[in-house]
Amino acid sequence: MFNTSDITVVFQGDVANGGLGEHDGSFAFNVATTRKALPGARIILSTWHDTVLSDDIDIDQIVRSTDPGSLPGIKFISPARNNINRQIISTQNGLQAVKTKYALKLRTDSCLSSAKFLSYLERHFSNDNFNDRIMVCTYYTLDTKMFERIAFHISDWVQFGATEQLKKLWSVECMSLADATYHETHPCPGYYNYFERQFRPRLAVEQYIWAHYANELGFATPMLLVDRDKKVLQDFLAFVAQKLIVLEPWNIGIELKKYDGVKDSLYHKLNCLNYLDWLTLYEEYTPNIETNKTLTGLKWKRQVIKKIWSVFFSLMSPIHRFLFKPELASTRRWIKNVIFASNFRR
Repeated sequence: MFNTSDITVVFQGDVANGGLGEHDGSFAFNVATTRKALPGARIILSTWHDTVLSDDIDIDQIVRSTDPGSLPGIKFISPARNNINRQIISTQNGLQAVKTKYALKLRTDSCLSSAKFLSYLERHFSNDNFNDRIMVCTYYTLDTKMFERIAFHISDWVQFGATEQLKKLWSVECMSLADATYHETHPCPGYYNYFERQFRPRLAVEQYIWAHYANELGFATPMLLVDRDKKVLQDFLAFVAQKLIVLEPWNIGIELKKYDGVKDSLYHKLNCLNYLDWLTLYEEYTPNIETNKTLTGLKWKRQVIKKIWSVFFSLMSPIHRFLFKPELASTRRWIKNVIFASNFRR
């Protein structure tokens, strides 16, 4: 179904130390590893005018843009800056240079160690009915029924699809300072929970990009970080079922060392939509499809566990601000490892 020569990989973002390094995870390593996983694919780096890059790195093209700079941090409790506009500009310009039918968008600090995702796509779709879908990773593709109820917050770790679809996804305008600092001047609605109140922008980074795309396709999309409008929530589920395929990082083949800890987090395993969640929605929203009966038990078990945790989390809401203090992180990890981890081994 997929020929790797029909795929262009777009690495977007900054490159440190000229891209070279003595350990796994350097940009040179990421490029070489991805080339091995996708032989015959073209590789583009989309970065900034002042980025210094070693001549030893095996890329086919470099696209340079003016760095738009960062915005104030996404969360009040974190010093990390909001780099959404850097991501938008570098991805837009990188995709404009793609000439192949398909494109794979990666961060410069990540790589593809295998092309497992292609077998999953071939399992579910033919070329004709995949071309309006985009493959994404489970982590930070949030479940609106869990802890951070942010509709259209879909992962930006890795994206694969028809080049024209990815261009449409990234056609969004840069985020304004007013949107980036919205919750500094606008009180959060009373229904925001502890985690949702940590966000500074009107819409989260991933949500801002995907909501624009979904709105262009005719889906109802949120106006605020947490939008409880039933049409928005229903359209989010329909969008996931009809326009995405959501896979685990190990079923994609992506390696992103910065977030290795996320893969072992019970919180993130529950808070995000994974492959089983996506498959449940896909089968629900696709007429006359034969369901995968071998996974029925696993899908049921996951939904039961998530429902229990959702109810428990809601009941505990009066003490969230004490329970989730940063200084209690080690205690929370210990509880997770002792009591719950065995239920979520992959």
